[in-house]
Amino acid sequence: MEPIIQATNISHHYRQQASVKELSLTLSHGEVMALLGTNGAGKTTTLRLLTGDLAPNAGKITINNIDLNLHPRQAKKSLGYLPDTAPLYDDLSVDEYLNYCARIRGMSREQTRDRVQTVKTFCELQSVSHRLIKKLSKGYQQRIGIAQAIIHQPKAIILDEPTNGLDPTQIHEMRDLILHLRNDAAVLLSTHHLNDVEQVCDRVHMLKQGRTVFCKNIDDLQQASRVRMRFNKTPPIEDLSKIQAIDKVHTINDNTVELVINENLDTVKNNLLEMSQSNAWGLVEIYDIRETLENVFVSEVLRGIH
Repeated sequence: MEPIIQATNISHHYRQQASVKELSLTLSHGEVMALLGTNGAGKTTTLRLLTGDLAPNAGKITINNIDLNLHPRQAKKSLGYLPDTAPLYDDLSVDEYLNYCARIRGMSREQTRDRVQTVKTFCELQSVSHRLIKKLSKGYQQRIGIAQAIIHQPKAIILDEPTNGLDPTQIHEMRDLILHLRNDAAVLLSTHHLNDVEQVCDRVHMLKQGRTVFCKNIDDLQQASRVRMRFNKTPPIEDLSKIQAIDKVHTINDNTVELVINENLDTVKNNLLEMSQSNAWGLVEIYDIRETLENVFVSEVLRGIH
């Protein structure tokens, strides 16, 4: 499927320090992808690059096949954005605000009337149409933020921490809303909440120090098996890394390693047992680690950060 958002080898530098380094990602219609990373990993800079708020020092970004750098206005017509703080005017009513958002998007009065009614229905805002935004709950304000992001029927929607500050009921409602957004657009979700990712996303893209360290479909996580092994004599890491079925080797401590396996787990474990015996590594313990999004995040993003 043709990607709606495509970033190719984009980099950005603040005062000669790279915040995003040769990052590439694609997002297609109907997909919900999560952008994960710790504070300072480059998520905010990546979002600012994808929305055209910053220009990359290198690389290329297209939105709906339009070069964001060469034709920013045209490209942004296909983009809807909800930043971490919704861009609301508190002293306006919901109707006044949404009418304003539609008109600055270039809609006629008739188009504005139709789209305001449509997004209010979609975001369940009909009951608060005439209320001032500042008097509404955080949950309603986030819904209004979604409504302004989709009022022009964008092909791509970028949401930055949409469930922050919401209570459990509001979080559940927001997740349902995000799932419905995928019917008409590609959705990129930046969040710190792994539960949100597991509930609504198809794919996860993890950043560490401005670089991609993991990008896979959520359904494929279970296929990336891990095994932890403890030895009397730890084998050379380079020997383990040479095994074709092993993607990565992580040192846990002086005598324990964790392996990421890309083939049949039982076969690889049997081979490792034989290698341990023939090389006198003294295997003491071997056990599987159930793969979860949290495990991957800890392994790929948190490990090595102090």
